[in-house]
Amino acid sequence: MHLSEIKNRVLKLLRPPRQLRFTPEGTRFVIVALAIGVAAINTGNNLLYLILAMLLSMITLSGILSESSLRMVEIKRGLPKVAFAGKPFVVKITAVNNKRRLPSISLTFQDHMDEKREAGSRYFLKIPPNGSESGNYHFTLEGRGLHRFRLGRLATKYPFGLFLKSKDAGEESEILVYPRILDVKELLRETGVNEGELESSIKGRGTDLYGLRSYISGDDRRAIHWKTSARLSKLYIREFAREDARKVTILLDDCIPAGLEESLEKGIVIAASLASHFLHKGYQVGLVTSGEDIPLGIGMEQLFKILRALALLSPGKKRGKLLASVETGGVLILPYDSQAWKGKEGSFSKIIKVTP
Repeated sequence: MHLSEIKNRVLKLLRPPRQLRFTPEGTRFVIVALAIGVAAINTGNNLLYLILAMLLSMITLSGILSESSLRMVEIKRGLPKVAFAGKPFVVKITAVNNKRRLPSISLTFQDHMDEKREAGSRYFLKIPPNGSESGNYHFTLEGRGLHRFRLGRLATKYPFGLFLKSKDAGEESEILVYPRILDVKELLRETGVNEGELESSIKGRGTDLYGLRSYISGDDRRAIHWKTSARLSKLYIREFAREDARKVTILLDDCIPAGLEESLEKGIVIAASLASHFLHKGYQVGLVTSGEDIPLGIGMEQLFKILRALALLSPGKKRGKLLASVETGGVLILPYDSQAWKGKEGSFSKIIKVTP
């Protein structure tokens, strides 16, 4: 367990179960109540005592009703399975009221990410007893990689808006954000690869049936094997052996000196975009980095294998695996023009040097 995790747990234990602060209206309300209380004591006026008692009863009632609204309410966060850097995704928030008889009214959930950064919020007007309400908010993460959602805050100003009472809610959860994928025009502009190379023609499907696999979103629906799908109540795709399938191995040199992290990020985006482009064109695509060696494959499953590896990629230290893969040819992406590649340029169909 990391020291930061231990610190967060200790702070969580020491934190009070509820937090309470005045709203601007509540501040003015308390000042007026104090002024009336002082006046009542100084004058002995029974009417002022009656007004003071009414104001104090409103404060007490506010505390009781706000606590009733917050009590036994759980927050569940639903994250998408696929998210890309720089593109908004939907986060689903579900508030569950576990009270048997009383509803929860006027609740706001504020979601947080790393370092208490606000992610989004959702307002729930009324959650019925033993019921739930759901809502969404949109959020964008600019960086690839694994991101963590922290505990959020569930708050209410119910019933009079005098105080904001809140508590920790939700659970910590993680989302893997894939690298940004460029469209064809952006890819051509970033790589300098001419359109003819990217749009190379490939022969159609062969006639030999290779096998069946589960349908993945994005597959060609014309290849669905309807008899098997009907028998098993699940969509299955026919895979054929290609007569002359084109193959592309993408090599990304992630061994960079300190200070060139931005160039590596651009190289990762180019690698992800090339993989997506070639796989959608029917190529077999593989990926090699200093720490990963993903063999050639086709389809959406192969694409997400490559995207996951790129999303979690950190700068490498040894090029052994990369240099051993030179004979496979393919596309070499260089965020840093290292002398290690001198004399090996002819082994690749294309070398892309990333400009800072």
